[in-house]
Amino acid sequence: MQVGLGPLCDDMGMPSALCVPDVLHSLSEAMSRIWTASTGLSPSLAPRTALLCAALALLAVMVNRVWSVSRNLITILHEGGHACVALLLGRRLEGIRLHVDTSGVTTSVGRARGPGLTATRFAGYAAPPLCGLGCAALVAHGRSTGVLWLLVLVLLWLVTRTRNAYGWIAILATAGLIVAIAWYGDPVQRAMVAHGVVWFMAFGSLRTLCELIAQRARGQGIGSDADQLALTGMPAWVWITLWLLLCALNLWCTARWLVALP
Repeated sequence: MQVGLGPLCDDMGMPSALCVPDVLHSLSEAMSRIWTASTGLSPSLAPRTALLCAALALLAVMVNRVWSVSRNLITILHEGGHACVALLLGRRLEGIRLHVDTSGVTTSVGRARGPGLTATRFAGYAAPPLCGLGCAALVAHGRSTGVLWLLVLVLLWLVTRTRNAYGWIAILATAGLIVAIAWYGDPVQRAMVAHGVVWFMAFGSLRTLCELIAQRARGQGIGSDADQLALTGMPAWVWITLWLLLCALNLWCTARWLVALP
């Protein structure tokens, strides 16, 4: 004997006439809540709080045990940069693979030389500072929650392009953590996390380049993006310098926008 309005699903477990409208209504409410939070203004952080976010992000980059895990976000952005530019320039993207050692590989098919391949290779180390620069601009204009949900959308898109189990786990775990903060956190907490993520992109992209420079100084890292770009005729140090300039620009703008340096 059933009491109430009736079952939400039939005996076979399929949605009933009552179930589908409820699901659609809940989904509509969730999307409306996300849109309202993303387009609304987030509270400004006090300078001391903003500096605290920067300090915590720096610790996440400088402490090796933490960096061995947090570096996954930089790798995800790095490989996402390769993938996005490859698709934009008409190359066929075969997939992204992320590894336990926080390295990654993005494979695309197209012309074996030319500006398309050069831009695809350059986009890897350029993606984290450029993504950080864009997110810093949004956070500075009060769109902290919007930045968090935008990152979730990017991560969900990258999942569809990933071709190994560890890659799916790393991306979905990162997305799940951001969703938890964006959905359950209060406005101040969301603003603090957005600040921290932006600072992490700035510091993390710089550390990965420093690691690349150190590896090359030891005669390691052969076959890196810089070595592949050197096949264009411009030496590897030129490309590394360009990446460093992007990192410096990102770090400077982030500091100017988020802590109001004179």
